Amino acid sequence: MFMMPDKPKIMSRPPILITELMPDQKVWKIAICVINLWIVKERNGQQHVEAIIHDVEGHQIHVVTRNHELDMWIQTLKEHYTYMVYNGDPRINDLLLKVCDNKFKLLFNGTTAITTIDMLEISLHKFKFKPFGDFSNGAFEVDRLYDTFLDQISSNLHLTFQQLLT
Repeated sequence: MFMMPDKPKIMSRPPILITELMPDQKVWKIAICVINLWIVKERNGQQHVEAIIHDVEGHQIHVVTRNHELDMWIQTLKEHYTYMVYNGDPRINDLLLKVCDNKFKLLFNGTTAITTIDMLEISLHKFKFKPFGDFSNGAFEVDRLYDTFLDQISSNLHLTFQQLLT
C-alpha cells in the first residue's frame, strides 16, 4: 500500500497589535479598522492618501501612502471597513502636528498587502475623551490635534438658550 508522506503545514503568522510594531519590523500582519481617511495635496501638486487606523484593542496609528499609488489606495481603503494588513514600514512619527498619540507612523509601500475582512471584534470607533479640566489646566500635549466640536455645540446651545430667555 502506498502512503503519501505528510505534507508540511504552512501556518500564517498570527496578527499583532499596533503597539507591537517596531521601526525595523517589515513583515507583520494586523487586523485593523480605518477610522479616518483623507487625501493630502502636496506642494508639487501630487496627492497621497493618509489615514488613522486602529486595531482590535483600539490602539491607533497614522498611515501614509505613496503618491504614485494614490488610485489604488482610494479604491482599496474605505472608512469604517475592517481589513487585514500585511507588511509595511513603521517609522518614527516626526511630523510637527500629530493626529494620534502613537510615536510611530506607518508607511504603506510596495510590499503592503491588504484584504477586506468582516471582523466584529474591531469596533468601528473607539472614543477617547479628554476631560475638559485637562484643557483648562493645560494638561495636554501641544503637538496633538484636538477636536473642538463640543465647544461649538456648547456655545450654540448657550446662544439658543439665551434666545429662549429673551
